[in-house]
Amino acid sequence: MNWVGLLGTYFVSWFICLLAVLPIGVQRTDDPEPGHDSGAPVHPLMWWKAGAATLLAAVITGGVWMIGVLGWVNFRPL
Repeated sequence: MNWVGLLGTYFVSWFICLLAVLPIGVQRTDDPEPGHDSGAPVHPLMWWKAGAATLLAAVITGGVWMIGVLGWVNFRPL
């Protein structure tokens, strides 16, 4: 697998991982101020979630790369 394929795999898996970790640790505001959404989280922790998505995507991309290197799945056309 070339670097373009790995980069595409990383970005797609990063976005999916980010969507998976977004709901973790969300706590709603009990009494929001006027004009604020009642469903908005108190502390969104976006840096933690972006870091978790980055690590998960790196593991997934590394796994896809290893599958390609070991030849378990052939990505080249016949």
